[in-house]
Amino acid sequence: MKTKGKDLRVIKTDRNIRNSFIRLLGRKGFNSITVQDILDEALINRTTFYNHYSSKYELGELIAAQLLELFDKVLDARFESDEGGTDLFTHLDKMSEKLKEESDAILKMWKVCTETIHLYDDMRDHLQGRIVMYLGRDKDAFRISLAMSILMTVLEYMLTHDDASAADIHAEVVSFYKENLK
Repeated sequence: MKTKGKDLRVIKTDRNIRNSFIRLLGRKGFNSITVQDILDEALINRTTFYNHYSSKYELGELIAAQLLELFDKVLDARFESDEGGTDLFTHLDKMSEKLKEESDAILKMWKVCTETIHLYDDMRDHLQGRIVMYLGRDKDAFRISLAMSILMTVLEYMLTHDDASAADIHAEVVSFYKENLK
């Protein structure tokens, strides 16, 4: 992203471009989106866009980086917490609550996969790093992979369902396994 000041107009324009891009991702794939689409959606001119970003790729990379930074903060709060007695469900609910504000952007950016934009994989990798640190390197790769898969699936479900709690999801998973994998 090109240099930008703290000017309120610049902040509003950045937010408008970002939100327009996210809305477009809901209607069409990243590869189908053009800068002209972003201009039309944001109701700005080409010069304004290029004063802020060099391309849709730079815009996507910045959004992915911001969302990954938010995810890292949420992971830090979970894994660096001194709340040893707090159960996993409470932590998952807190994580989901902090990510809900950006759930639309996260879910849409998860679908973007380019050479430089791969938010889902990045979040999964960061989660894996935290799980390895938390469980210890001596745990086998299968258990770590299983934990990541379950946690990423639970996170996705919680981001798409406002009323979902981690305890409810756990009960559903247990019920599913009991009924279908006897």
